[in-house]
Amino acid sequence: MKHILKNGKRLVDFLIEYYPNKDSEEVRSVYNTIINHRKRRPDKSLDDIVEQYLKPTIKQILNIHWDKLKDMPDSELSISKLLKIKGLQYDRTFANKVGTMQRELKVNKNQIVEIYYIREKL
Repeated sequence: MKHILKNGKRLVDFLIEYYPNKDSEEVRSVYNTIINHRKRRPDKSLDDIVEQYLKPTIKQILNIHWDKLKDMPDSELSISKLLKIKGLQYDRTFANKVGTMQRELKVNKNQIVEIYYIREKL
């Protein structure tokens, strides 16, 4: 069965373009992971699963961009106001992650908003 994305590309072709420097075994591994996830969640579209799987996690963003983020001062404004300044929506899934990020990752409000902004840009 061919797995076609909304843009008309086959999933295999998309993954080969997305990972140009990986060998076929690594691409096949990602492909199988996405297909198995699709079998477990048939209600989600293939595009949503691909986006969820390929979007970096908060810790990965923090590791990559830490040099830029570490010197950001904390803000007096609330996180929802900072998000509005950046033009982002404050949703419940993000609200649940904020407390965890502050406790476990020891980041301030400006850093949280910047991480969320980077994640939404991708």
